[in-house]
Amino acid sequence: MPVFVQVPLILFLFSFGIAVLGTAFMPGILWFFWALEQTSAWEPMSRAWAVGLSLALAYLIFGFSLIAVAVMITRILPKMKPGEYKFASPQGAQWFFTGALSFLVSKFFLDFLLLTGVNVIYFRLMGAKIGKNCQVNTKEISDFHLITIGDNTMIGGQSTILGHVGERGKLKLRPVHIGSKVTIGLGATIFPGVEIGDRAVVGAGSLVLKDEKIPPKSVYVGVPAKNIRDRSESKTEHDSDHAST
Repeated sequence: MPVFVQVPLILFLFSFGIAVLGTAFMPGILWFFWALEQTSAWEPMSRAWAVGLSLALAYLIFGFSLIAVAVMITRILPKMKPGEYKFASPQGAQWFFTGALSFLVSKFFLDFLLLTGVNVIYFRLMGAKIGKNCQVNTKEISDFHLITIGDNTMIGGQSTILGHVGERGKLKLRPVHIGSKVTIGLGATIFPGVEIGDRAVVGAGSLVLKDEKIPPKSVYVGVPAKNIRDRSESKTEHDSDHAST
């Protein structure tokens, strides 16, 4: 990206981040000011305890306010369609813009929502299509509107699901489709354009390359991920043929 584009964009992102965080902090700060006023006549120990609780609650108010701001702005903006775009383009700027929103939520609050199910609600509000009874134990998901996850799917902690990749100076957006009753292991990486069939398994730490099509009920492991179920079945058939001869 040219410097004359990158520098203004970075300055804008910093300004945008300050505005978003400042807006999200406001409700919690107002609550904290109220708590300070209400406890002004308390004895020091009781007031310290009450102020500590108020600070903790103020942080929670900030976190959910940040989510509300991110969701509201994301829903106002038009959704980017799958395709290829120059980074130095209006589409590239919008991608940076929406990515900054999810980055702020991820870094400041999302860790506290993992394993609660509230993170799945947040992902849906940001545009992801997630089915029933899904357990998503990771926050490393980008391009929410390009992500589809079926019912009863389990995604392990620290797994990464990407709807974008940068190649040869271009931003490439591809949808990711994960079927029902799929298991994605700890720390796996799913690249753009991947389709994972129902009941398939992606092993821990595996890397599923761009545009890979994983058949239903298959088991993929490794870097890059390969179908080990086909290997085991082929080996079983080979051993059976060898034994029969």
